[in-house]
Amino acid sequence: HHDLLKRFNLLSMDGHCRAFSADGSGWVVGEGVGMVLLRPRTEALRCNDNICALIQGTAVSHCGRTKRYGIPNSDAQAESIREAFKIAAIEPKSVSYIDTQATGSAIADATEIAALTEVFREGNSSECKTIVGSVKPNVGHLESASTISQVIKVLMQMKYGDIAPTVDTDPLNPLLKIEKSPFTIANQPIDWRANLADHQKDIPYRALINSIGATGSMGHMILESDTSRIVQGKTSDIETAVVLSAASEEQLSKMVDQLDKRLNSETKNQIIPALTDIAYTLAVGRSPQCDRLAMVVGTLDELRQTLASMKEHITPDGKKIFRGKAELNSAKVLEEPSSMVEAARLWCQGEVIDWKILFPREAKRVPLPTYPFRKDKHWLFGPTESTAIQPEQEQSYRPFSAADKPHQNEAGDTRNLLHTMENYLVDFFAREIGAPTNAIKPNEPCESFGLDSKFALKLNTALHNARFENLSTTFFFEHRTIHEMASFLLHNHGNEVKNLFRGEQSEEYDEGVESVPAIMETHSIGVARRSRRDGSPSTDDIAIIGMDARFPGAQTVHDYWRILMEGKDLITEVPKERWDGDAVYDPEKLKPGKTCGKWGGFIDGVDTFDYRFFKMSPKEAGRIDPQERLLLQSVWKTVEDAGYTRSADSSITGVFIGCMYQHYPLLGGERTLGLVSRNSNWSLANRI
Repeated sequence: HHDLLKRFNLLSMDGHCRAFSADGSGWVVGEGVGMVLLRPRTEALRCNDNICALIQGTAVSHCGRTKRYGIPNSDAQAESIREAFKIAAIEPKSVSYIDTQATGSAIADATEIAALTEVFREGNSSECKTIVGSVKPNVGHLESASTISQVIKVLMQMKYGDIAPTVDTDPLNPLLKIEKSPFTIANQPIDWRANLADHQKDIPYRALINSIGATGSMGHMILESDTSRIVQGKTSDIETAVVLSAASEEQLSKMVDQLDKRLNSETKNQIIPALTDIAYTLAVGRSPQCDRLAMVVGTLDELRQTLASMKEHITPDGKKIFRGKAELNSAKVLEEPSSMVEAARLWCQGEVIDWKILFPREAKRVPLPTYPFRKDKHWLFGPTESTAIQPEQEQSYRPFSAADKPHQNEAGDTRNLLHTMENYLVDFFAREIGAPTNAIKPNEPCESFGLDSKFALKLNTALHNARFENLSTTFFFEHRTIHEMASFLLHNHGNEVKNLFRGEQSEEYDEGVESVPAIMETHSIGVARRSRRDGSPSTDDIAIIGMDARFPGAQTVHDYWRILMEGKDLITEVPKERWDGDAVYDPEKLKPGKTCGKWGGFIDGVDTFDYRFFKMSPKEAGRIDPQERLLLQSVWKTVEDAGYTRSADSSITGVFIGCMYQHYPLLGGERTLGLVSRNSNWSLANRI
């Protein structure tokens, strides 16, 4: 890819994207993933969603044929921008910030400013200049994720009321003629409200986002901050249940830490939400997992105190705190519990609670910390191996063999024999799917650790070779958990089980073993839509109600905002764990087999993925493209950020994905090509 960009003379020569600068020599590639969740504004208001911003208008076009590749067309750009304003039905002078495409290419940057100048001077007699900026100097040109990096930057600016600086702009490119334009470049943090013109002070923040491709494609989006309601904290004397759940105790502890940090981070632009809204969001906007914690509290201060105690592994005296593992539960939703305390207790035992009936109609969804995924490493690591898994914490795992059979005294009575059979199957699964043994729970549905038809066939054949010759070919689909499988085998193939572990023929085994009931999975609860609020908002506006992002140096949107406001340049040389940048680098642009670019904006932990959470085997997780793994986690976090679960809304949902090439199968050379899932780009949306 670097070689392709080099041939078109697009790459920076010094490893910096110097937008608007006379020293700009091109751009630097970068990595990123970003996601937003959209719905009509009227629906968002009716369902008490948190609205990050409104999309007032968009336009997409192409400049057509030019004299040569990459030459921008100022007139075509201006016409395309006018179309966006026409669709939005607003005047350009109402826009107070523009996030430009500017990458550091002298001619392209100047052409974009010229097109904007033509549009913004029309009918605008104001002496106040519109602020312009670019995110490329911070993280590089993220290509398929470039526009979403701009969108999320603007969303964060609207949230905090500040405009982030554009770095590395001095000395300014004289071709911009910025002093004669209606614009000023944000080269330091700016208080957005304080810099509004008089005619802009009575309207919400408005921003234009420009996205322009080297091949002539153009896209524009006009965003407006939402002022329909302000999320504020308020005192409450009503007890409510604050619930947290995760797939493991370790992740649950991280959720406690995250919530505690959020409740102690109030600033002038980030107000702590009301206790009722926090509790409501965590109850109806998170998919319940097996490890559960419920705290019944009456005030935010009480919640803070309880979380602080839980972080120290102390259960406060007299507090209504419940813990549990949701292994035995009912798929039937309980009738209305008598109190929040009863609901919290039963929920921790695995019962399904219809939380929405316990909260007032005015309860709102608010942004809260999202799920802290495990960071198990998955990567192709050589031409003779398939995939590698390096767990977040050291796990005990070794393949099962005949030498691992338990001694005779371990298989004493029926219950011990059942437990022994469970352990045998756990080791059996661990070997076949490449997972650590402590990641496989006997009472957990097998699909949760990646069992599919291919693995089931392989497991069935192996079990057949281990003396269970008459086993049904659909055995692994007839029984959902290892516990059920072990119980069935002991009940129906008792002699084979005893012979497997004792290594000798025995008397006819009494197959009257009590079969243990099946473990049923907890399903998340759908959220009922609430009645329409007063007012008549525009039916044309689209609301952004959730977002997530991972960009260079930023694991979250809040990390990203901090980087932008601090004016950091996160472009670095190629990390050694990616590839040897020095081996292919040469400052001479057209030298064969070399590239003049050894820099980029790189995501940390691009090889990490919580395979257990997404019900995959380690082998499958290692074989799918990292873009797909990042996408899955980002989508989950985006939906949670909006305060929803994947099954919370039965309406038809469209999924639109933009991504880069899928070169991951080439990482290990020809010998690994057959081991990697070579998904087409269209399959990414289907995976969601």
